[in-house]
Amino acid sequence: HSHTHTLTHSHTHTLTQLTHTHSLSSQPSLTTAGCVYLARRMEGREGWNSDLAHHAGYSKDDLREIVMKIAGIRERAEGSTLK
Repeated sequence: HSHTHTLTHSHTHTLTQLTHTHSLSSQPSLTTAGCVYLARRMEGREGWNSDLAHHAGYSKDDLREIVMKIAGIRERAEGSTLK
C-alpha cells in the first residue's frame, strides 16, 4: 500500500508539473484532481472512486474534460522527449 501511495504521489507530481507549463483555464483543485485521476489510471488502478469524489468535491464526470487535456499534454511531452 505504501509503495502504491508513493507511486501515485510521484505520478501526480509529474503530471501537475506538466500542467504548470501549459495554460489550463480550470481551477487548480480541478487540475490536481485530474492529475490524481490520471496518475491512478497510469498505475492500472480505478481512476476515481466515491471516497475521492467525496473529499475532492468532484465527480468522475466533472473530471472528464480536464483529464483529456492533461492526457494530451502528457502525450505531447512524451513524444517530444523521444525525438
